[in-house]
Amino acid sequence: MEKPYPFDFFPEAFKKSMNKSMKKVKETGEVITGEAPVCDIEGNELWFRATLVPVKDNEGQIDHIIIVSVDINERKKMEEALIHAEKLKAMGVVTAGIAHDFNNILAVISGTTQVLKLNNEDNKKLMKGLRTIHKVSKDGAEIVRRMRIASRQETDTSEFKQVNIKSVLEHAIEFAKPRWMNIAKASGIDYDIDIDGIMELPTVMGIGAELTEVFTNIINNSMDAMDSGGCLSFRTWQNEGTLFISISDTGVGMSDEVKKRVFEPFYTTKRAKGSGLGMSVSYGIMKRHGGTIEVKSDEGEGTTFTLTLPIVESPVQQAESPVEHQEIKAKDLNVLIVDDNKEMHSFLESFFTDSGHKTKRVDSGSIAIEVLKTETFDLVLCDIVMPDISGYKVIEVLNRMDGRPKIGMMTGWSEEIKEYEGNNLNVDFIIMKPFELSVLAGHINDLGISA
Repeated sequence: MEKPYPFDFFPEAFKKSMNKSMKKVKETGEVITGEAPVCDIEGNELWFRATLVPVKDNEGQIDHIIIVSVDINERKKMEEALIHAEKLKAMGVVTAGIAHDFNNILAVISGTTQVLKLNNEDNKKLMKGLRTIHKVSKDGAEIVRRMRIASRQETDTSEFKQVNIKSVLEHAIEFAKPRWMNIAKASGIDYDIDIDGIMELPTVMGIGAELTEVFTNIINNSMDAMDSGGCLSFRTWQNEGTLFISISDTGVGMSDEVKKRVFEPFYTTKRAKGSGLGMSVSYGIMKRHGGTIEVKSDEGEGTTFTLTLPIVESPVQQAESPVEHQEIKAKDLNVLIVDDNKEMHSFLESFFTDSGHKTKRVDSGSIAIEVLKTETFDLVLCDIVMPDISGYKVIEVLNRMDGRPKIGMMTGWSEEIKEYEGNNLNVDFIIMKPFELSVLAGHINDLGISA
C-alpha cells in the first residue's frame, strides 16, 4: 500500500501536486522539481524548493524516492522586490510624462484663477467659484504628486531634516481623529485607540510631512477595515540602529491575494472610496527614507503594519518657514516669457501687466534666442520642454550674454532638471508647475532686481 505524502503542514493544493509528482516519478523515473510556500508556527510564509529523485534497487526497479528540500525564502524575497521595482520603474516612465502634461494644464487653471481672484475681490459670488476652482486644481496637483511618489525610484536625501517620529506619529493620529470620530458618531460604534506603546525615540532624517502621510494612510486603511468598531494600537521601539513602528487593527484582515498586492499602485479593495495610491505612496516614501514597510494579516484576525527607519546622527537643521502671500516689490520690470503653451503666456502676462510691468511672450526657444539678440530684459521666465529648442539651450545663450538678465526656470518635469544639474545648470530659481503666484513673486523679490 502506497503511503500518502506525509507532511501535513503543506498547503492542500501543494500536497495534491506533490502526490501527483511522486506518482509520476515512480512511473517514469523522472527527476521532478517544484516550489511552494509553507507557514511557520507564527504564520509567516516561507518558500522552499523540493526535488524528487527516484532511487532504484538492484533489479532496476524504483525502490523509493528521495525528497531534497532547499530553503529559497531569501531568493523569493529578492525576486518579489525586483518585480515590484520593475513595476514601479515602468509606472515611473508613464507617470513622468503624464505628470508633465497634467502639471502644465493645472498650471494654466491655477494661474488663471489666481489672476482673476486678484482682480475681482469685490465680486463675492465669482470669488467663491474661483476659490473652488483653485482648490480643485491644487487637489489635482496633489494627485499627480502622489503618483510621482508611488513610482519614485531615487533616494535623494537633500531635503531631509531631523524628524521626531513620536511627534510625527502623534500628529498623524490627531490628524485622522476627526474622521474616525465622525464615523463612530454616525454609526453608533466605538473605537479603542491604544497609544500606550508609543515611546520616545531617537530622531531620524527625513521629511516629516511625507512620514505623516504614511502613518495617516495606514490609519485610514485600518479604520476602513473596522467598520463595526474595534481597537487600533500603536507601538514603537528601537534595536541596533533601527527604529520600529507597528500599527495594528482588529479589523477584517486581508486575504493572501490582497497581502501580495497591497503595495501595488492603483490596487484597491475600496472601489468607489479609494484611488489605490495610498499604500503604494507609503511604500515609495519608506523606500526613499531607507526604510521598509511590511504587512502581516489573516482574514478575520486583523492586520499589523510594521515599519522601519534607520537611525542617523546629523546636525540639527532649522525648518524653513512657509512662503507667505507676496507681491512683486520691484517696479517697471521688463519680462520675457518663453513657453510653448500660449495659455501660460496669457495668465503670466496678466499677472505682470496688472502689477505695472512690461512683458514680451514667445512660444519657442528659437524665437526667444532671436529676440534676445536685439532686446534686453530684467527677467526671463523659461519653460524646459519645448518642441524645437529646449529651455536649456535658451539658458545657455542667456548665460553667455553681457548684462545677463535674471533667469527663472518653469517646469512640470522634475526629472529633467535633476538629469541636467550635473552639467552646471545656471539659473536664479526653479519653480515647479503648477505654482502659486505669491511663490513666484517671492522668488523675484529674493533676487532684489529693479528696472
